[in-house]
Amino acid sequence: MPSHAFRMKAAASAALALACGFAHAEFIVYSSPGDFAANAFMAATDSFDDLAAAPIASPTVRSVGTYSYSASATGSLYGSGPASDPWLSTDLSGDSITFTGFPDLVRGIGGYFFGSDVIGEFLAGQTIQLTALDSTGATALVTIVDATPASFSGFATNGSLVSLTVDILAAPAGGAFVTVNDLTLSQVPEPMTWSLMLMGIVAAGAATRRHTKPAGRWFD
Repeated sequence: MPSHAFRMKAAASAALALACGFAHAEFIVYSSPGDFAANAFMAATDSFDDLAAAPIASPTVRSVGTYSYSASATGSLYGSGPASDPWLSTDLSGDSITFTGFPDLVRGIGGYFFGSDVIGEFLAGQTIQLTALDSTGATALVTIVDATPASFSGFATNGSLVSLTVDILAAPAGGAFVTVNDLTLSQVPEPMTWSLMLMGIVAAGAATRRHTKPAGRWFD
C-alpha cells in the first residue's frame, strides 16, 4: 500500500475513534480559561457590564452574541462589583443562581465564580459549588475552595446544555453572595465535524505531497 494511502487510512480510523469517543463522552471540565477557549466554538461572553448596583428581577433573560439564556434566584438577583467591571450576584445571602433556557446548540459554558459581601465587594474564603446538567441526563459537579474573581471553571458536553447552578456553601453570619463574571456560552463541534475536518486536512496534505517535486531532480 502506498505510504500516503496508509496515512490517510490511519487518519480516517483515528477520526472515527475520536467520533466514537465523543459519542460516549459526558462532561469535560476545564479549570483554565485558555483550555476552555481552545475547545470552544462560536463563543460569546456576557461581561455583565450593563448592570448597576441594584436589585434585578428574577428570572431575567439576557442575550449575548447570538445566544439567549435565563438567570434566576430564589430572591432577586443583584448587580455588584466595581463600576468598572460589574458582576452578577444575588440579593439574598446564601442564595444560588441557576442559568437555564439555552438554545439547543449551546454545549459549553464557563465563567468566573466567587463570593461577594453585603456591599458588593469580593469576599475571600468562600467555597463555591457548580452543578451542570445536559440533555442526556449527565451531570458534572465542581467545588471551588477559597474562590477568587480569578477562579475559572468551564464545562463542555456532547448533549445540549440544560442548566448550570451556582451555590455558595456555608455562608458566614455576616452574609455571602454567589457572584459570577464573564459568563461564556459556546458550541462544541459535532463528532462527525471533527472527523471530516481531520480527514480533509490529511487528504489535502497527501495531495500536496503527490504534486511536490522532490528536491534535486529535473523532469521533462
